[in-house]
Amino acid sequence: MIVTVEESVLTCGGCPLAVCTQEAVADVVFLVDGSSSIGLGNFKKVQQFLLTLLGSFDVSSDQVRVGLVQYSTSPHLEFLLNTYQEKEQVLNHIRSMHYRAGGTFTRLSLEFMLTTLFTAEAGSRAHLGVPQFAMVITDGKSQDDVKQAADTVKRRGITLYAVGIKDAELEELHDIASMPVSNSYFSVKSFDKLKYLSRQVTQEICSAPCKTLSFVHYCNIALVDIAFLIDGSESITPNQYDLEKDFVKRIVNSFDIHDHVRVGLATFSETCDIQFNMKTFNTRLEFDQEVDAAIPRYKGTNLAVALDGSRKFFTPNRRRKDVKPRLIVMTDGDDRNQNKEKISRIANLLRNVDDVTIVVVVVGEFVNPIVLNLIAGERSNIYRTVSHSNLKDIAPRIVRAICDDPECSESFVSSHFPS
Repeated sequence: MIVTVEESVLTCGGCPLAVCTQEAVADVVFLVDGSSSIGLGNFKKVQQFLLTLLGSFDVSSDQVRVGLVQYSTSPHLEFLLNTYQEKEQVLNHIRSMHYRAGGTFTRLSLEFMLTTLFTAEAGSRAHLGVPQFAMVITDGKSQDDVKQAADTVKRRGITLYAVGIKDAELEELHDIASMPVSNSYFSVKSFDKLKYLSRQVTQEICSAPCKTLSFVHYCNIALVDIAFLIDGSESITPNQYDLEKDFVKRIVNSFDIHDHVRVGLATFSETCDIQFNMKTFNTRLEFDQEVDAAIPRYKGTNLAVALDGSRKFFTPNRRRKDVKPRLIVMTDGDDRNQNKEKISRIANLLRNVDDVTIVVVVVGEFVNPIVLNLIAGERSNIYRTVSHSNLKDIAPRIVRAICDDPECSESFVSSHFPS
């Protein structure tokens, strides 16, 4: 879209009351084109755009964290998300930033941004549920293909914004921007018009953390055992399966994973395949790698077989004393076998004999509600979402349900999902 709004000031100390009442908490990385086509004079206008934009945010270590990469032939790190603790330090760096010139290699820079800035070591709070944003500001077509790199960034739960100036290619900007593109893509015909974008971009980023329903503290409880039973049937596409795995990682990484949390993972279709048994992980990276290695079968759906197979997680020799385990079942398709009696019997064994709390996550509307109630035991343990891309939005609610510590529950942003 071509934006022709007038410039005005929008303060983002907190999100608009019409959206929610929580203060804006986010990690935001700017990927700024510093190639030769920009020119020094126009680069200064980009700097002023950033100064105006960030002037509207509460930039600090516990509110909005900011990182910056300038890119051309190669990416150049300006500062990480945790480099500066105060807003004025960030603004001073932007004012003094040197224009580098060179080619336009956006894909290379997206990959650099993902591996260098969106990590816990660099200050990313993704593992705490803090919304993650990145904004690409460019004036021309990339000399490398951006789509695959942009899709990888988005699959990590990072919302990507694209700001195109002058000769930027619209199709490429659409490839970069997150869905819906109408909210994540901005275009102006000249660098002089860039200043008029500040209000619209600020408003979008400011309200987005509230819309994501994310939480700002992780649950530091004593002990929790969680097994995941995720859908790997024929109705799932590879991209949807990746989103299911991202959902698993988002939930587990919300806890203090070392020693405190044991996790097991199984995939199901016509069979139940244990990917790894209940165990602890030394690091989040180690856990993420094991989840990423889980392979689905892409065959039919048999929930009775899946539930029965999941009981292997909860045998007496695999249990921890005084720890009530949870089983999170994720599905998007109806069980063609429709053996409700068998599903009910096995679910009752899990709840009453194995002493497991079963949580059901339903994607779409094709699962029989009677079957869902038989599995979950009570409606409060059923969570629905319209698509796999929305799974990240219900993760905070599930973590809240898992958490036993009342203080943890108080650290979440109130959800506007129906109970």
